[in-house]
Amino acid sequence: MEYFKGIILVLVATLFWGVASPIAKLMVAANIHVLSALVIRNAFVVGMLGMWFLFFKRESLTKAFFEKEQFYLVASFLSVICNTGGYAMSLQYLSASEAIILHYTFPLFTSITSLYFAHEKPRCGDIFSGILILCGVYIAVVGAGVPHLEEMPTSGILWGCVSVCGITSLVFFTRKRAQAERIDQYKLLFFSNLFGGIGLFICKTIFIGWADVANFTFQYLSITLFQAVTSTFVAYAFFYSALNYIPASFVSVITSFEIVVVFIFGFLLIDAIPTVAEILGCVLIIFAISCSAIRTRFIDSLRKLMYAIQLKKQRRHWRS
Repeated sequence: MEYFKGIILVLVATLFWGVASPIAKLMVAANIHVLSALVIRNAFVVGMLGMWFLFFKRESLTKAFFEKEQFYLVASFLSVICNTGGYAMSLQYLSASEAIILHYTFPLFTSITSLYFAHEKPRCGDIFSGILILCGVYIAVVGAGVPHLEEMPTSGILWGCVSVCGITSLVFFTRKRAQAERIDQYKLLFFSNLFGGIGLFICKTIFIGWADVANFTFQYLSITLFQAVTSTFVAYAFFYSALNYIPASFVSVITSFEIVVVFIFGFLLIDAIPTVAEILGCVLIIFAISCSAIRTRFIDSLRKLMYAIQLKKQRRHWRS
């Protein structure tokens, strides 16, 4: 039951994350810097969770922070500054499709390196699924007219690499913590958005400025707050919770479903009609995720069956 709960949590998270890329491109087209929207989202989530803890949970957040300050600070750096901030900056230079193909190299890296970082032996199925996903992404984005790697802006590639390193490290870091104790996803969300948001605010103030805030209309502000609830609050809460139930490598494979969601919402929001290659790539990605999920469940069931047979034989031996 926990296995399926973990899968559903990650799938819902990817559904909300998938909305972010098309909306980000809409804001870039309106001369709104994506980091401005991110800082507003972080502030809104911190305020919402802060009031919830203060009036309903009645817990001391100061005490909770100093109990695990190192964990919260590292998680905020990896999740908000590196992963979310890096991906948002890559969208300033790359198209949504170009950013996606760079970002979703991380499931393969996570599967290969999970033994060293999370002490979880990567299954051949997860590695194979990661390769299939990479092929599916490549087919899809080539069909969308993405140029060759050497034609893509270097700044966009570098920011995309920052995002990949951030999400890969975040998956290992939180999964390793979840193996030792259960993660409180709401406290993790509060502190990661608080300190990560402060970091993004300082960086944008120093290097970019806030002139673009004048372009925020009521419509874009409403969209930003909607994303704060869905893409930041709900998605990350479900993502962190899923790491309590399923391995890091499997989590990273399932998150690849976001690519399918990006193409669907790209069609619905910005009239980006998917090509045959994009549809074929999405089918390949769904197939890869399904193979990994089915194979994991099949192996677990087979292990339980073999254990039950062995236990039954031992009992017969003891009776004789």
